[in-house]
Amino acid sequence: SVTNVGVRPTFASANPHISVETHILDFSHQIYDEYLELRFLQFIRDEKKFESLDALVGQIKADIEKARRHSAS
Repeated sequence: SVTNVGVRPTFASANPHISVETHILDFSHQIYDEYLELRFLQFIRDEKKFESLDALVGQIKADIEKARRHSAS
């Protein structure tokens, strides 16, 4: 998985709060309202504000590829 912990600066908010968002790779089941345990294995990058949603999506794709390479090693 790849996980963001932070305030989501690309999506400006008058009252930002810290959130945790995890994208589980190659997983399509509905698990809302379920409990999960996360273990952080590698820090990929600091959170930053992107100029556009497309730029954010492109960076997330790069983050996913880095996570896949790490899990394959």
